[in-house]
Amino acid sequence: MTIVLARFIPIIRTLAPFVAGIGQMNYLKFIPYNMVGGGLWVSLFLGGGYFFGNLTFIKDHFSYALIALVIISLIPGVIIFIKEKHKNDEHNENGVPSTEI
Repeated sequence: MTIVLARFIPIIRTLAPFVAGIGQMNYLKFIPYNMVGGGLWVSLFLGGGYFFGNLTFIKDHFSYALIALVIISLIPGVIIFIKEKHKNDEHNENGVPSTEI
């Protein structure tokens, strides 16, 4: 899941293969997830470019559309971060020691 979602988050996209290698993820397991993520990324942006590229509003306000695209691409990472933080906070309230450094 992380490898697929990493394709959609600008900075994480670059670092995901290194983190997978450091975490000793099996290469044969990494490749299908990487291909699925890449395929989804290409399909989404190719389709989005085709659909939105000819809209007059987008042509006139391209810089705003680009900023919105970056913000939207960061949303999945923020949601996952908040969920994990909330999960860790619940474990801490139940007396389970935190694994955070």
